[in-house]
Amino acid sequence: MLVTERKAARQLPYDAAWLVFDSVGPLVNGFAAITVAILHKYRLAISAPCIEYWILLHFQYTDAYLCDYRAVERSLKDYCEYDKKSFDPKIILDKTGTAVNNTRMARNSQARVPKELPATDMDLLVAQMNAMAHPDYRLFEA
Repeated sequence: MLVTERKAARQLPYDAAWLVFDSVGPLVNGFAAITVAILHKYRLAISAPCIEYWILLHFQYTDAYLCDYRAVERSLKDYCEYDKKSFDPKIILDKTGTAVNNTRMARNSQARVPKELPATDMDLLVAQMNAMAHPDYRLFEA
C-alpha cells in the first residue's frame, strides 16, 4: 500500500522495496505474493522451508535436505537455545558475514545439483542494505 501511494504521489524515498517471507504456510498465498511482488517490481527474499534456515547459516554451512521447520530447528539447537517466540537476533549479528558466505556457497551448490530445499535469498537483501549504508565500503557485494 505504501509503495502504491508513494508512486501515485511521485514520492519514492527509497531505492527498493523488499518482500521477505518464508515458504511455511499455504502455497497459494505464497504464489500470490510472488506474483504481486513481480508485478510491482518488489525485490524478494524468500527462505525455504523457513526463515530459520537463514539463521542456521550464521552458524554453519549446509545445503543438506531440510524438509520443514522442525528439521531446521533441530539443527539450530546445536548452536543456540532457539525458540521462535523469544529469539534474540543479537545472537547472530556478528555472524552475518558467515551467513552471507554460507548462503552463496549453498546457492552455488544448488546450481550444480538443483533441489528445492533448503534455499534463501536473505543474503541479497543484506548485501543491498549494506551497499546503501556503506557505499564506499562494501562488506557484502550485492
